[in-house]
Amino acid sequence: MFQSGKESRQVVRSREWIFEALLRLMGKKNFSDITITQICKIAGVGRQTFYRRFTNKEDIIKYELERSFSDYLLNLFKLFGPTPSPEEIIIEGFKHWKKNARVHKLLIKHHMDGIFLKSLEQHYKFFRENNIIRSEWGAYLPEFALGGVLLVLMTWIKNGMQETPEEMGEIVSGFFNPRHLWK
Repeated sequence: MFQSGKESRQVVRSREWIFEALLRLMGKKNFSDITITQICKIAGVGRQTFYRRFTNKEDIIKYELERSFSDYLLNLFKLFGPTPSPEEIIIEGFKHWKKNARVHKLLIKHHMDGIFLKSLEQHYKFFRENNIIRSEWGAYLPEFALGGVLLVLMTWIKNGMQETPEEMGEIVSGFFNPRHLWK
């Protein structure tokens, strides 16, 4: 997991500049057409600085999603302690995704849901390994849940996030209650 305390301020700042430059370019161009040189020019850093921080453009997105998830966890545990309920995890997740909507909209625009799904898988793995959510249902329920949450999240973002994070938490939590699935 991302550890900002172990990096110098300059390293953190250059990562932020590079990330912001990539977002600006993603707002104007196809992801595949964006070059490292363009990112460096807008960020005001040299290619050497870029390659000390990242391997490629995808690494920038992965890094930011990991950093963002660390922020989410810090806030979640600050609010609810070491064992938040599933509803609290979901609601705070939607609050977090809404706060970071700019990034998520660009990921959707550029069909980068694979990177997004990998990030969600890491989130789920963290919660499962730390016994925050149940894991005795085998391999299928987590896959079902991750795919469902990703598609619901993407639909919510595409639809302009009309529902509040609390409403989305209630909707998604209801999906896991069998009484809501069948008449």
